[in-house]
Amino acid sequence: MSERNKARLRQFDVPANMAALLNLPHRIFAEARASEGGKARDPRRLMLAFAVEMLLFAALRGGNLTALELDRHFVVNGRGRHQVRHLYISADEMKGTEDLEMAMPSDTSALMDEYLAVYWPQLAQAGSAYLFPNRYGQKRAKSHFAQAISAFIREETGLIMHVHLFRHFAVKLYLDAHKGDMETARQFLRHRSDKVTRAHYAESQCSAAQARYHQTLAEARSNIREDFQ
Repeated sequence: MSERNKARLRQFDVPANMAALLNLPHRIFAEARASEGGKARDPRRLMLAFAVEMLLFAALRGGNLTALELDRHFVVNGRGRHQVRHLYISADEMKGTEDLEMAMPSDTSALMDEYLAVYWPQLAQAGSAYLFPNRYGQKRAKSHFAQAISAFIREETGLIMHVHLFRHFAVKLYLDAHKGDMETARQFLRHRSDKVTRAHYAESQCSAAQARYHQTLAEARSNIREDFQ
């Protein structure tokens, strides 16, 4: 991981910043529901909010995000309350050698339903295949969409974030809660070897180990003080 990305990840050591990014998509949709029009219901704003939700959910690379097609990359299994939407991307579209198949959490799926029913028809020309179409109904340019997402996050939260950083953010979020579980992080990012994962994220685990040691040191000192009282 580059020094710049390490520095950008540090903004998420602040709980308020972490919450601002995690809550961003649902906040934008809630504001749109409460509004009768204007900026809050701008379909482009809702598209960017749902793109952030997809990045939080799956930590996709920019090329995979812009290439998402409704009929080709999403499969719904089951019925009624037992219905589950899956994201599916074949190996030949991925950087690795395996297909990506991931069940979509219910809250993410609900946002997708709302986005498709209310805002997507205002963005897409009839017959468009893409989840995030451009004004002609075609696939958006990866670099332009990535810039738009970054600008949207900066405007709404003040945070500096780019599309690829969501992959690092996902690992930080997980490892902060599950210290040392590199294997889950490796599988989520679909790294072929744990050497790649450890090379990128071992430093963050070193910081966690230091914090655990300092906690142990503080407890040991506290116990000694109690013995001398």
